[in-house]
Amino acid sequence: EKNKEDYYRRRSSNETTEWDEQYKWDTFEKTSSELSNYTSVTKDTVSDIVKILQKNQKNFTDWRSVDNFNLLIDRPNGWQVIRAIWDATPEDVSEVISDANDMTDLLGVGKFSASVYAFILAAKDPNQFAIHRDFIAKELAAISGVKMPVEPGDKYQLLNDSSLYVGEL
Repeated sequence: EKNKEDYYRRRSSNETTEWDEQYKWDTFEKTSSELSNYTSVTKDTVSDIVKILQKNQKNFTDWRSVDNFNLLIDRPNGWQVIRAIWDATPEDVSEVISDANDMTDLLGVGKFSASVYAFILAAKDPNQFAIHRDFIAKELAAISGVKMPVEPGDKYQLLNDSSLYVGEL
């Protein structure tokens, strides 16, 4: 409980010596730069891409989920799930995530959360894709007067569409 109070105190202090999240933006810039060496995900490049994601995942999503990428790409055609996410656009991201989750489940790896897919997308292109935080998606749903989506792809679509809209303002 004390650690929790200390965390909230530092976070709300507005003192960069106490709380500075600049490293997150730096991480995405660095990761995006490394990933820009890959124009597509193929069976031959997927393990290199996964290594970059694992190396740079910090606290954007659960590290165990990112480690499960290895399980996924070890499955026959599992690399194609990463390719589908890689090729997603802001317009079709909900459907792509839904299909990817169906495939990961079918391949016996289990489903990934919206934050895992968001991490891949934001790492590839932080100008088009936002990181996902469920509490932010819930707040956006409430502000928009819509019911909070249940499916990871729909949750992420709501958050990403809202982020792109706010970015245009």
